[in-house]
Amino acid sequence: MPLTDGPRPAAALLAELDAAYHFTATGNAELLSEWLILAARHGHRPADARIREFLTGVGRRKYVLPIYDALLATPEGAALAREIFAVARPGYHAITRGSLDALLGAP
Repeated sequence: MPLTDGPRPAAALLAELDAAYHFTATGNAELLSEWLILAARHGHRPADARIREFLTGVGRRKYVLPIYDALLATPEGAALAREIFAVARPGYHAITRGSLDALLGAP
């Protein structure tokens, strides 16, 4: 299902939501991971720095795998996912690395 509000595209809606509720700046990992999934899936580029920070700072598979999967929804996101994974991979647990190797293609 596309994320839109009538004629407004997803990018505009996500920007408005983030301006109102500051999701990108939250310290709550549960809320942040769900927000980053939406941002990644819909190409909300203002969240890219936070996505990079989160994926290199958090190694829990339950958080990182869905974000990487969402990044793969756009060509720009897929490139970002592979770039981040190349840096973050050594810090991930072996099971997380294995899951991401399968998702992104082993390095």
